[in-house]
Amino acid sequence: MGTVLLPDVSGIQNFDISDSTGLSARLKRWLLAFQLFAAGKGVTDVDKKYALLLHTAGMNVQDIFFTLPEGAGEGAYEKAVSALDAYFTLLSNAPYERSIFRSMIQSSSETIEQYITRLRQRADTCDFGNQNAIDERIRDQIIDKCLSHHLRRKLLEKGRTLTLANVRSIAKAMEDSERQAKSIEGQGQVNMIQSRKNSFNSGNKCFNSGNKSTCTATCYSCGREGHIRTDPSCPARGKK
Repeated sequence: MGTVLLPDVSGIQNFDISDSTGLSARLKRWLLAFQLFAAGKGVTDVDKKYALLLHTAGMNVQDIFFTLPEGAGEGAYEKAVSALDAYFTLLSNAPYERSIFRSMIQSSSETIEQYITRLRQRADTCDFGNQNAIDERIRDQIIDKCLSHHLRRKLLEKGRTLTLANVRSIAKAMEDSERQAKSIEGQGQVNMIQSRKNSFNSGNKCFNSGNKSTCTATCYSCGREGHIRTDPSCPARGKK
């Protein structure tokens, strides 16, 4: 009799139901991760996929699942997914989830695009309605809670015509220009320090050698090259 090889399930964690926050949205993300996992392992048989789903979900989910009415869909796997989704959707607390959504502030390490992703994940639990309604909520949250006052003013200038796509475009342009400006300013600071260092070294060489023909330093008093400000021949020496 042949040996049946089961997929290694160490790459996916059990679904955690101990935290009731965002259960419905977290289940959707977990199911997506499971589908990718099963596809990567080459599991296509419906019955095997059903068994693997419940096994990887964990015993706490199994205890709940076997008390649920049969879900919709064709085949054991689709019915199981439908039943679990319906159960955890009923447990979601939309007013509470919306309160969490409204409290979400852009972190100092986040770009606006990363902030949008985090808001969208939370919005899945808030029952805001269709995609347009969700986009409007995310747009308004960015205006209210983004870190940049300059970005906030730019967004408010658009008024009622502002869309989430506009927010993305404006924010990306500002973030790119800010990053480029810092890069240029940083290089300019390095160049200035190096220039002063070179001038100081040249001055020392002029002072030590006493040879004006090879001196490349610039005098801080008169602005001419070929000597330093302590040189007795400097035309600005003794003048205020």
